[in-house]
Amino acid sequence: PILSRDPREWLNDCQIANDNALAPRDAGAPPVLFMYPRDDAGAAAALASERMVNKARDGRACGSYVLHVCSGQHWRVLFVCYAERVVYYFEGMGGAPFRRAQFVSAFKKSLGALEGWRLEVVRLHVQTDNCACGIWVVVARDCWLEYVASDEYGTNAFAEYMERWLRNKGVRHVGNLKGKERTGASQKNKEYILEERAAMRDRLVQAAMMNSLEYNAASLADFAASAGGADGDASRPPKVIIDLLDDPSDDDDASP
Repeated sequence: PILSRDPREWLNDCQIANDNALAPRDAGAPPVLFMYPRDDAGAAAALASERMVNKARDGRACGSYVLHVCSGQHWRVLFVCYAERVVYYFEGMGGAPFRRAQFVSAFKKSLGALEGWRLEVVRLHVQTDNCACGIWVVVARDCWLEYVASDEYGTNAFAEYMERWLRNKGVRHVGNLKGKERTGASQKNKEYILEERAAMRDRLVQAAMMNSLEYNAASLADFAASAGGADGDASRPPKVIIDLLDDPSDDDDASP
């Protein structure tokens, strides 16, 4: 449930879920609810869920859901924003989702079929290695929480906000850079994400020492089989069954 010191270790669903539970949120901001990380099929089921679609039809919700998705051993994140009628999609390479992705089809048939709703790709290429995709979607989560608490929330400007937010931290979009400029920016991005990884590990270690981690083992197929080493025990399931996490709260006041 916590990270090792090896920077090449990929994040698993348990680690991301535990860190989501630790993420600080502005009490005065619109509510943000985290769904347990899922695979492509699980993300599709979440986007097509009656609860999520009914909230969109109702039109009064102002909050959002955060859903981390691992497909093809690569992490992505979806921000379902009711205030803007947008599902933002981000992954560290700045690419778009595959057309055959199940969650894309589910979006088109559910939220995407409602008036004004769209799927927007945040095209920021910031990942410059082959192992930090999980950390980048955690960074995106932190950016989302600050966006939701800002005056820009509701203006459909998350992509621009995120690029500025990252630039202020020394991170650049490398997709349009060349030569030495790209090499230098890529190195700075790597240094930043290693610092973020270390900070995440520290958070998880501190929570483990206080016996306050929410989940104790990975559940997604990409990770569960190897969860039994120093950082987990595959024989110990999470405290909460993954299928129950479509509905994070029955309290309407706590829902987006």
